[in-house]
Amino acid sequence: MVKSILEQYDLPSCYDLLQNPPGKLTWKELVKRTVNSYWDNKLKLEAASKSSLKYVDIDRLSIGKTHLIWSSAGQNTHAITKASIKCRMLLGVYTLQANRHKFNQYEVEPTCPLCKQGPEDRTHFLVQCQHLTSIRQPFIDALSKAIEEMSPGLYQQITSEPTQLTQIILDCSSSHLVLPQFYNRLECISRGLCYALHIARSTALDIHYK
Repeated sequence: MVKSILEQYDLPSCYDLLQNPPGKLTWKELVKRTVNSYWDNKLKLEAASKSSLKYVDIDRLSIGKTHLIWSSAGQNTHAITKASIKCRMLLGVYTLQANRHKFNQYEVEPTCPLCKQGPEDRTHFLVQCQHLTSIRQPFIDALSKAIEEMSPGLYQQITSEPTQLTQIILDCSSSHLVLPQFYNRLECISRGLCYALHIARSTALDIHYK
């Protein structure tokens, strides 16, 4: 068992360790580095194969490193609640009509139950659903202002393709267009947007199905 573990993490063999035993601190650092490297690579390979994670900045995933969604929320309870909703959207586990359709294609239509104007996937929900325009617009205005501060004309470039705006909303660190010093500001705005849309959708559907 020990031998297989050492081989799995590309650590020195039992023989090598007996012949040249490392110091306690050296061994601890080596194990931590190699184990983290192994799981980093495994995590990135598996994440790259899952379409639900297409908006996640896979290259920035790292064992022991907190994602921007959580690091930007700090210790604020309300911010953490909003972050948990946004995290579900980023990971593709927030249930929209398109998700339900995938698992029950014969009985569930993917059409947005709010505006009836197309499949309710993440881009439709976050960027396009006309029923949610009044809720969305104040946050979009704030995003536009921040993005234009980075580079005039950039917002128009981003919104020319709805999936690009979806990418900025869900994980701004994954876009090469966004400067790192704007990460927290954009994250705060998009966190509020995701939560506001979630509340509006839940309320509307609760009324609709009563």
